[in-house]
Amino acid sequence: MLKSLYKRRILIIVVVILCALLGSALRYVVAINKQTMVLSLNYSGIDKGLNPDGSRYNVFEIRSNAVLDNTIKKANLQGFTVDYLRNRISIFSKMSANATEKVKTANESGSEYSYIPNEYYVSYSQKSKLTTNYTTEVLDALAKSYKEYFIKKYTEKNTVLKVDAMNYPNYEYLEIADLYANKITSMVQYLQNHNNENGTYRATKTNETFSNLITMLTNLNDIDVEKYRTYVTESALVKSKENYLNKLQYTVNSLELDYQKAIQSSNFTSDVMQKYDPSITGIMYIPSIDANNQYYMNRTQTGLDYLTKDAYKEAKQAEMIRASIDHYQYLITAFSASPDLTQQVSGEQTADQMLADIHNKLETISQLSLKTDEQYLEYKTRDYLKFDMPQTSISSFFNINSFIRYGIIGLCIAVAYVLLEYFFMRLRKYSKDNRLIGKMKRLKNESEE
Repeated sequence: MLKSLYKRRILIIVVVILCALLGSALRYVVAINKQTMVLSLNYSGIDKGLNPDGSRYNVFEIRSNAVLDNTIKKANLQGFTVDYLRNRISIFSKMSANATEKVKTANESGSEYSYIPNEYYVSYSQKSKLTTNYTTEVLDALAKSYKEYFIKKYTEKNTVLKVDAMNYPNYEYLEIADLYANKITSMVQYLQNHNNENGTYRATKTNETFSNLITMLTNLNDIDVEKYRTYVTESALVKSKENYLNKLQYTVNSLELDYQKAIQSSNFTSDVMQKYDPSITGIMYIPSIDANNQYYMNRTQTGLDYLTKDAYKEAKQAEMIRASIDHYQYLITAFSASPDLTQQVSGEQTADQMLADIHNKLETISQLSLKTDEQYLEYKTRDYLKFDMPQTSISSFFNINSFIRYGIIGLCIAVAYVLLEYFFMRLRKYSKDNRLIGKMKRLKNESEE
């Protein structure tokens, strides 16, 4: 037996090498046509299963029509359809061993344990294994398309920084000042939020910080817009004097009602305070610790304390309403004057020029703000989604372990073949010897006869 194996050693070696090569090649063909990337999510809220905007996260949006359609366009996949891609894409959550064990333990004990994953396996399997392979291109395009979709749909929008054309004809000159002031205020508030998040950020595209942009907008509002507002008021510029005065008077009348309500509420609270007997409620002092870790005695609130706060709040509100009433009455007096026609035309031209300058400056700041903020949002959201792409080099599929494993299979096949060949030869020889012995016995019997 051993002699036969040794004699057929060349055949055995050839079979071992062929099986190792063919097995590894087959493994490569199968693996290269089905690959998996890992999606990792890292932002505030994902631990609760939420998107950045607070809505519920749904990983299967990766297979939505919008994402897959963009994937086909990005990879330039001719003849591919959204339905075909959807059927070839699989998504599974990636759970750590610790989380898996906790879930298993909870189920065995009959209790509940919820685990919200932040990592997922996303695989694509190409149907035809022997045609041009698009697996890598599909996964790469899918990752880019989904990230664009996710960032656009669920992260912050900086549309407040865009400046649209103002519809001047529908507003009075003084109302236009309020439009610009409100627009600038909303832009400042948005930029201030990002400045609070990262006050040292400076965009390389514009070399601007949020603080610089806020200063530009504040100066535009405090200087240019206020200068325009003052000019319009002092010049008594108005498009429809009667309508505008009626509008101002209506506002004053409405504020007068609000003022009377606030005064009555304040007076009522003050009257209650006069009748309040503080002795009916005890005061308790509770040991507490301040911000410096120092002990102090904290006094509990009483009904009189709450009444005092309410009275102060109501009086403050009445004061603010009174100030607004005085302002609108001043505007009524100012716009009641009637400039002559020459002054009106000249004033309108000057006001229009001032508005044009304000709008041009605001558009310039808007463009700087948009470029700065867009770069910041890219920086801020760069790690929200991360895709670990599969290794596609030949060396990643051919490894020594698989080569040895397929070689051992080839060795078993070759040895089995040689042993079967050996046993068949022995069987044939045994049969031949038996026939020869039988023939000799027949010849002997015939000679004896």
